[in-house]
Amino acid sequence: MQLHTGDPGEDGTSNAAGETTRQAATFGAASGGSMTTTANVTWTNVSTTETVSHWSAWDASSAGNCLWTGALTSSASLEAGDTFQITSLTLTLD
Repeated sequence: MQLHTGDPGEDGTSNAAGETTRQAATFGAASGGSMTTTANVTWTNVSTTETVSHWSAWDASSAGNCLWTGALTSSASLEAGDTFQITSLTLTLD
């Protein structure tokens, strides 16, 4: 998972957040055409003060292919050094 300050676009490369570290996400088995995270996705000690509003999901920790993109339910204002977390069972891919 990667954070973005705006719509990442189809290829996931637009509006990348200053916090460029991608975090691994664990998903449960697909059911009814969707799957949901089963563990928290956490960025600790973020590098940049900014507001994040979107995410992208990739098949690699760097480079790779963007598989999904989406918007957070609400934007999050981060200060350098903060921890940001998407809690388990709150991110669903359809």
